[in-house]
Amino acid sequence: MAEIPSEPTSFKVGGNLYAAGHWEDLSPFLIGEERDPKGLFTLSSDVWEAWPYADRGRPTEAIRYRFRFGHLRSFLKPYLKRYCFLKLIGSGEKLKTGAVVLPRVIPPADRYIADNNYRSLDDLALPGVIDAVWESLLSVPGGAGAGRKEVELPPSAFMAQGQTASFWKYLKLHYGAPLYVPPTPGRRKKHVVVAARADASKLIPDAVMRQLVNKLALHRDRVATLNRYHHLRLCVLLLHICLGRRMEEILGSPRGKGPDGPLHRYPRRHDGEQSEDALWFEFNPNKGGPSDVAYVSPEWEDLAYYCVRHLARYSDEVRHLAAREERGLLILVSTLNWTYYRAGNVGVFTDEHKDFVNGGVLNGPRRKRDPRNKYRTRALGYDSFRTWLHGRASLKDPERSIPGIMERWNITRGGSAEGPVYRLLTHLARHTRQSAIARDPAVTLLTRQRDLNHSSPDTQLVYQHIIEEQNRELIGKVEESPLAGQDMYGLQKLLGIEVLRDAAPGGRSAYGRGLITLLSPRVTRLLEEAPEYFEKNVVSLGICDLPDGPCNLFGGKLGKKAP
Repeated sequence: MAEIPSEPTSFKVGGNLYAAGHWEDLSPFLIGEERDPKGLFTLSSDVWEAWPYADRGRPTEAIRYRFRFGHLRSFLKPYLKRYCFLKLIGSGEKLKTGAVVLPRVIPPADRYIADNNYRSLDDLALPGVIDAVWESLLSVPGGAGAGRKEVELPPSAFMAQGQTASFWKYLKLHYGAPLYVPPTPGRRKKHVVVAARADASKLIPDAVMRQLVNKLALHRDRVATLNRYHHLRLCVLLLHICLGRRMEEILGSPRGKGPDGPLHRYPRRHDGEQSEDALWFEFNPNKGGPSDVAYVSPEWEDLAYYCVRHLARYSDEVRHLAAREERGLLILVSTLNWTYYRAGNVGVFTDEHKDFVNGGVLNGPRRKRDPRNKYRTRALGYDSFRTWLHGRASLKDPERSIPGIMERWNITRGGSAEGPVYRLLTHLARHTRQSAIARDPAVTLLTRQRDLNHSSPDTQLVYQHIIEEQNRELIGKVEESPLAGQDMYGLQKLLGIEVLRDAAPGGRSAYGRGLITLLSPRVTRLLEEAPEYFEKNVVSLGICDLPDGPCNLFGGKLGKKAP
C-alpha cells in the first residue's frame, strides 16, 4: 500500500529553509504578483516606491521613502520585507524615514548569517548565535566587537542595534526565534531642560545672519550678482531663518495666489483691542502641527516679501513642467531656467556667469530642448538643499568634491575674513527664533508656546537658550536695587555677587551678616516643640487659627479640634 505523502514541513528557496507555518506569511514576498494596497509595487520585488504613503509625499522626495532589499542574501529577507510592509500599511499615510532605514542598517547581520551558513530562522535559537549577530551590528573600527570591553564606545556605535531592535523583537514574538533579544547599551540620555537652556551654541550668531543678509543686499543692488542657482537657495535659507519653521515645511509651502504667494495680512489683537494688520506666512505643517500659519515680525517683513516674491517668480516660469503632485508648491527648480543642476555640474557655474548677470537665459535665445527635460523640473528637495549648504566630499576623486556655500562665501562665525567658517545647521533657526521671542516682554506666554507649532506647550523650554541672560539681568537688578539688610547676605551667597550700598561708610550695607529665613528662631522652636500651636480649630462660626485656649469670636463657643 502506497504511503500518502504528508504535507511538507519546510520550503526551500535559494538554499534557505522556511517553516511551513511561516510560508503563508512569507510566500507573497518571495514569489507571486501580489501588490500593495495602492498598487505601486509587487511585494516580491526588491524595490518599493513608497513615497505616496508619506505625509504630503512628493516625487522629489521619492528616494527618502524607497525600500531596497536586493542586497540581502540570507533567510532574513522575507521576514524583513513582511515587517516593513506591516509598518508601511500601518502608517496611515504618514510613513516616516525611520521605517525605510531598516534595510540599510541590517546588512552586517545579514552578511554574518550568510557567511556562517545559517539557513533558517531556527538557527537563531542556537546558543550564542543571536549574540554574535548582535555584535556584528556594532559600528567599531577593526571589526565587530573589537575592543568593546577595553575601550568605551561612543553611543553612535550602537545606533544600528537600536534601529533594528524592534525587528528582532518582532521575530521573537511572532515566530519564536531568537529566544531573547540582547539589550541595547549606549542609548542617548534624556534631554535635560536646564542644560539645554544654557547651551547658547544652538543660536545662530548675529554676525552670520548679517553676512548672509549682506550677500543678498549686494545682489539686489547689482554690486555682486548671484546666479539663479545660489540666489534661489539663499532666499530659501533666509526665509527659513526668518520664520523658524522646519526646512521640510518651508520646502513644502503652497504657492498661493498673487505675487505675495503664501504671505497674508490678518488683523491682530493687542491688549484686547484690534490693532493694525500683521503679516503671516502659510505653510504645510508636519509632525501633526495644529497651526498652518507663522507670524512674521515687523523687522523681517521686507526680507520675507523679497524672498517669497523671487521664489514665486522663479517657480512660475517652469510650473507647467512640474509633476502634478508638485505644481502647487511655492519652490520649484528646473534645468530650464538654471535653478537646478546635476550635482556634478554645480562647480562649473560661477557667481559671475554672464547669462545670469544679464537677466537669465529665459530672456535670450534658447536651443531646442529634449522633452524629457520636463522631468528635471521638480520641488527643491531637502537633500539637494543640504548639499548646497554643506557641500559633498568625494573620497574616490577629491577634485570632484563640492564645497558648501558657507565655505565658498567665507561666512565666518565672528564676521572676520580670517575666522573659522561657520557650519549652519538648519534646525538652529528654530532655536534662534524661540530664544528671540522669549526675550521680548511684549510676547505673551501663550504665543511663545504656540509659535513652534508643537503639540506640547512645554517643548518651548528646550528651544529657549536665555537662562544666562536672565541670570545676568537678575543680578543687575539686585545690585541696582535699594534693598539692604541681613537677608541680603544670604542672597549674595546664593547669586555669588557682592552688593554695595551707599547707606554706610565705605559703601556697604549698614546691617550685619545674616541668612534668609522664613521664620524667626522663636517661631521655629515653637513649631518644633508645640506643633499644635499652628493647628486650625473648628468653631461655631468657622475655622479659628488661634491655639487651644479661650476663643469667643462674636459670642461663639470654641468647638472641638479639627481632625
